Amino acid sequence: MDSIDLGVPFSTYSSVSVPDPGPDGRAGTADDGQLTVFAQNPATFGLAKYFLTNPEARGLNDQRTYKGFEIIGNKRMSNRWQFVGSFVVSRSIVVVPTSSDGGAIGSVFRNPNNALNAEGRDDLNQTYQVKLQGTYLAPYGITLSGLHRYGSGFPYTRQLSVTGLPQGPVTVLAEPRGSRTTDSYNWIDFRVEKVLRFDNRRLGLMVDIFNITNASTVLQVGTRTGVDLDVPRVVRNPRIARVGAKFIW
Repeated sequence: MDSIDLGVPFSTYSSVSVPDPGPDGRAGTADDGQLTVFAQNPATFGLAKYFLTNPEARGLNDQRTYKGFEIIGNKRMSNRWQFVGSFVVSRSIVVVPTSSDGGAIGSVFRNPNNALNAEGRDDLNQTYQVKLQGTYLAPYGITLSGLHRYGSGFPYTRQLSVTGLPQGPVTVLAEPRGSRTTDSYNWIDFRVEKVLRFDNRRLGLMVDIFNITNASTVLQVGTRTGVDLDVPRVVRNPRIARVGAKFIW
């Protein structure tokens, strides 16, 4: 379900070609291009009438498709060790992303500018994911555990702010959704735990190290052309060590 504008349908907009300064955000360089956007007829100003419905039932593309392949291996605890591993390859194509209703762009079905380049890879779809987790029961009541995670980056889309239209400034997707991808990541976490027994009671002492390689992976970047495109916004936490204890009785 999503909202559409019954008062100002797509047919009341006219296409307009505007300059696109390209990823570098500077006019007059080699990556410049043209982008087709849509100007609203001024006679329809103030006539918006939003209606929550099933867009596909009204002839609008609202499909989400997911294709994936997964392999899982599980070695149960024996001979003092266990292991679980998984490998996933997937591709998710959407019109409305699963993470939001369009973010800064707004509802895809309210006007043709929001629908521009809307179909593509979902914002949360990582093409490859690997998880490896193992535990070893070492001598002297010591348990060693490790977790390794690999993932290809998260898709994102360059946005462009367009001015000079009758309805005022609009923000559009300047490229098909998911055309760009953040960096892939490799993260390793590790735990050492020692259990002390006192009759029916147990005291566990543990040390956790997260992001043991201190990888500073960029997880999220800016998307606005000429403002913050590709500028890091969220970076993986650095290496963190934690000392803890648990008492079981």
